[in-house]
Amino acid sequence: MRVSLLPLVVLTVAPAFAGDKPEPKYEGKPLAYWVAQFQKGDTAEQRAPAAEALKAFGPDAAPALPTFIEMLADRSTAYRDQVIPIVAAIGPAAKEACPAVLKILLDEDTFRPDILITTLVAISPGPKEAVATLSTLLAEKRLSNTQHIIIYDQLCKIGFPAQNAIPALRGYALNRIAEHDTDCVRHLWMIGPDAVPLLLELLTAHQGRARHEVFLCLEALGPKATAAVPSVRKLLTHDDPNTRYRAAVLLWTCDNSSDGVPVLAELVTQLPTRVKEERFNATPRHFSAHDAVQALSEIGPKARVALPELRRLVSTGFAAAIVAGVGLSSPEGVRALATSYRVNADGSQTPHTPYHELMELGRAADAAVAKIEQTPNP
Repeated sequence: MRVSLLPLVVLTVAPAFAGDKPEPKYEGKPLAYWVAQFQKGDTAEQRAPAAEALKAFGPDAAPALPTFIEMLADRSTAYRDQVIPIVAAIGPAAKEACPAVLKILLDEDTFRPDILITTLVAISPGPKEAVATLSTLLAEKRLSNTQHIIIYDQLCKIGFPAQNAIPALRGYALNRIAEHDTDCVRHLWMIGPDAVPLLLELLTAHQGRARHEVFLCLEALGPKATAAVPSVRKLLTHDDPNTRYRAAVLLWTCDNSSDGVPVLAELVTQLPTRVKEERFNATPRHFSAHDAVQALSEIGPKARVALPELRRLVSTGFAAAIVAGVGLSSPEGVRALATSYRVNADGSQTPHTPYHELMELGRAADAAVAKIEQTPNP
């Protein structure tokens, strides 16, 4: 059942555009017309054209906000789901709808909590108010884990103004990490430098379970994460070579510090020549000698202490090329040496041997030597 609110719309909308400002229209029709069309629709399909029109009005649909708030009290989820985006499009001028949207989020089993939460952000008077609302919701026990994840992500995406929410974010992140869910850490960098102390705490929390995600955040912050340098420097002696690699690279990324160069020089012989592609990780957790060589190349002239190790790789690659030239000169030699085959675009297969890897590493090291030996800019 739909409550007819047409008289309310006419009374509310008409006076709002008095004066010199022309009345906003969509396809030549005013706001009141489209609200009436929306109310006349008996199905979501019939209401869809009017819903799109009302969203297009944006903040100019604010005069009809009392009508929209009453519509949000409708018991039909499908009906409300069409009204909520209209309210969100109005923006901060729809702040009076916050209680109605909150009520739906807390009391209803809605299919799209993400839309409700982003609507709360959109209609808040400003970022400060949005942060306050979401911080409270993050501790709300009536909400599901999925809803908490969306709220957490929205807080991070607000950026710098979310600094006041760091205590709430900290509590949530530590709880999730304890449950072996470390993905929640990935968006903390969006808050900016104020998130660095929390990131450093998470670096070691629960046996460093979220270390990879913290590294990603510090890399994203770059020079804004200089406060993390002392803690990162301590990781240069970590037992895990992948952690040592990340620490050395971070020191350069965040502070333009070459303190990690000796570690990278050691890693070119300690890390595997290649690592298998990590299918389920968008960003790698394990690194190779190639990665260490590339990092030294990017550091450039400040990586001179690594030249002896790099030159050894060049020599090894040259020797591998000689051996491979002999061993791969016959089909039997190819089959004997091949550890894998690469499928080419035409369907043919190219053998891949340890000698290929050493040759590729030698070429990369040769390029790094050339980059490091260049004269630094005055």
